[in-house]
Amino acid sequence: MMRNFFSIYILVAFVTVFSLFSCSNEGADPAPEDQGTMIAHYDIPDTDFQLEIYGQQAYQSGYNVMGLRVVDANKVRVEANITVNPIMYMDGGHSHGCPVDVPAVSLPAGQQAVGVFFIMPSMNGYWELNFTVEGAGVEATFTERITVIDPTDWETKYGSHFLRTTYQEESYFFSYYWKNGKPAADANTWVGVAYKAVRIMQGDHMMMTFEPVKDLEWNTISWMASMDHGAPENPMAMEMEGYAGHYEGKVNFTMTGDWQIANHVLLNGESVLTSEEVPAEGDGIDYFSGDVFYLEF
Repeated sequence: MMRNFFSIYILVAFVTVFSLFSCSNEGADPAPEDQGTMIAHYDIPDTDFQLEIYGQQAYQSGYNVMGLRVVDANKVRVEANITVNPIMYMDGGHSHGCPVDVPAVSLPAGQQAVGVFFIMPSMNGYWELNFTVEGAGVEATFTERITVIDPTDWETKYGSHFLRTTYQEESYFFSYYWKNGKPAADANTWVGVAYKAVRIMQGDHMMMTFEPVKDLEWNTISWMASMDHGAPENPMAMEMEGYAGHYEGKVNFTMTGDWQIANHVLLNGESVLTSEEVPAEGDGIDYFSGDVFYLEF
């Protein structure tokens, strides 16, 4: 299981373009039971409306696929435009944001899709989500403090997963998630997300923003430790058109059991991220080193 405990100490005054995301509700509203798992709901100040957030059980470090919608007092969806801006406040007085973009998934009708890439859990500080809601007679801005957990704290093992590395003295952040929610004993589609932290000076302040990473070679290997074998047909992930920094690939599990997944990511032909001590298929590569995700069906 991946474990990523780290602290980022950097002067940051503000978050730029990738920390803002705006979208709007469209389409018919399905029955509430069809919406999925609600991870949070917030009263919109000075209104009878609520903001509902659906996702994978909890806010977690790594890439979070979330669906947002606004409902009235009768839980009927209303059309609205929502902007979300996450900020992490460190105990030392520094702050930073994180990437926010559009996830490459289909969500229930009426939900606005947003991907939030929390680059660390709520350790040595706390996260806030800053919301702006406009529409249906509502115009409100409000802030909610949240807890972002490490994925290893989950009871489930099928959420998004988070890896961080340093390459040429720059910080890179990787995450991946199952496109259909959880894997099966089959060829499973996954989406990898990659961002690089970019530090720039604005006046007297150091500012951190995030850029999607293009032109990666992202490979995975599936390995079943108890049976001492892997599975074939794990093709290299390909960049997704229209989703900067997103890569779609497949990983194959031939049976139920205790599978491991190893990641091997290259940039400009050089290794950026590798996974630990998992036998690789093919000639010339014996082991990867780094983080491994253990998966059981």
